[in-house]
Amino acid sequence: IGAAVEAITGEPAAATISDADLADLDEIQFVDSSPEALRKRLSHGNIYPPEQAGRALQTVFRTASLAALRELGLRLVGESLTGPASSRPREPQDVLVAIADPESADELVRRGVRLARQASARCSVLLLGSPDDKPPPDDAGRRWPAAAAADVTVLTRAGRDACTTIAQVAREIEARHLVLAAPAAGLLERWHPTFVRRLASLLPDVHLHVLAPPAPDGAAAAAAAGRRDDAADRPQAGAIRVYLGYAPGCGTTTAMLEEAARRKARGTDVVVGAADAHGREGVSAELEDLKLIGDGSILDTGAVLARRPEVVCIDDLAGPTVSGESRLVAARRLSSAGITVVATAQLGSLGPRAGPAGRAEAELDEAELLAVASEIELVDVAPSVLIDRVRRGEIVPPDRTEAALQGDYAPAAVSAQRERAFRIVAEHGERRLAAYQAGDVRAGGAEAWPVILACAAPQPGMESLIRRSAALAAQVDGEFRVAVVSAGPAGAQLRLLLAGYAALTAQLGGEFDSLQGPSVAAALLAHAAAHRVTEMVLARREDSRAGRYPLLRELAARARDVELHVLPAEPGGLAR
Repeated sequence: IGAAVEAITGEPAAATISDADLADLDEIQFVDSSPEALRKRLSHGNIYPPEQAGRALQTVFRTASLAALRELGLRLVGESLTGPASSRPREPQDVLVAIADPESADELVRRGVRLARQASARCSVLLLGSPDDKPPPDDAGRRWPAAAAADVTVLTRAGRDACTTIAQVAREIEARHLVLAAPAAGLLERWHPTFVRRLASLLPDVHLHVLAPPAPDGAAAAAAAGRRDDAADRPQAGAIRVYLGYAPGCGTTTAMLEEAARRKARGTDVVVGAADAHGREGVSAELEDLKLIGDGSILDTGAVLARRPEVVCIDDLAGPTVSGESRLVAARRLSSAGITVVATAQLGSLGPRAGPAGRAEAELDEAELLAVASEIELVDVAPSVLIDRVRRGEIVPPDRTEAALQGDYAPAAVSAQRERAFRIVAEHGERRLAAYQAGDVRAGGAEAWPVILACAAPQPGMESLIRRSAALAAQVDGEFRVAVVSAGPAGAQLRLLLAGYAALTAQLGGEFDSLQGPSVAAALLAHAAAHRVTEMVLARREDSRAGRYPLLRELAARARDVELHVLPAEPGGLAR
């Protein structure tokens, strides 16, 4: 991986290990650290002397570089594990940008390049023309600065039906994202709103990114400036750092309390909101020098807010709270108040939430954790070491040792959980890498603060749309909102449904709004303008036919200065 390291950092790798040597190792343990944590250690003089820290922060220790190196390490160790979780192929995320007017396409190409960069994918630009048009010159792509600065492939196709041409090319290159301009009034029929609806039907498994034209009379520039002002005025939220263990006994609680002790030694005001010290002498010893809120068995969010420390430690995000809310929601409340949260989570507590079908609900939702956590660090332990701890009675009581070794701590079970932990941390790392890269673009002034709006219908089944939109917001480190429009006052059944959507939105760190109006599109567009939304996310159904997207049709015709993002279809999903 020496070449990959040099490509990321711009400097040769100090040393490398051959693939043959790696293959001969019995076990590999991954010593994880988030990019933010490493940069803090560097600034504290724990890695290089102070005179070397400045240069390191601009090279190897750039946040995006550290995130890319970490992803490389996670993938390397993950590939050394055996099993379906680690060998699952990564879906291609290639991007196709469809262009009818090359002279006004720079923003489309810029968006396509950003999407490709976030997913480490390829970006292709399709120049559309009629059979009577002259072929574009060979250097056509050079007219767009974004294409010239990236490795963009320019394709040309001529045909009477632009919609069919785009769909054919998207299939040929196996694109997962399609970027195109929204139709405007007065254009040819091939760019009529029906065009977007046809693409939604022809490419059900492709993300559609429809960029609306800018608002007139300088309103677009004013809106972008307003978004930047909003970002500058937004109160600084505290980070949510999570130590993730794949099984009890990995050492997540110890890692959390050791960080608390380090922060306290540097003069930070640290409290422990919850920590299970029952029968754990080491944990009790760590707690002696730390301030505990209550008895540690149950999190009192109100008491922590009243105390207003700089940092609060929460052991086990699946544990109880005084208010009855989930600890993940409590962590969001504390973070919003400017308090840094350092927490732990066990893989056994993670799973998808139950839907209305009545399936058992997991204690802690994996999607929520991925969306809410600022940083997730894996506390990795080699399976043989963990099993030895069980045998020595360090994790379960002696009378339960044999049962544990035959059950949760059997070698196959432990290995499978460890593989899953690597997958979760790698997925979160990929999202954060995309957010760091987007942050670099925003710092350069090329992109406004992202505000993602999930446009949910007042019907059951919108949970997936809400979760997927929250993930999109997390990928770009943006604001997340959900809006539902109903024709009139909500009845009892609808109020109950909306309350569930509002609760899920809050758990994912977003804001929920219930709107009313005779026109769904008009209400959503007014709401988007009021909150300076940059991306409106819509769902669609796998079996929808052309003409079954009335909301998309109206939004494509009326939207200004916003992106319409139509998610790939899910079986049984609702048409919008």
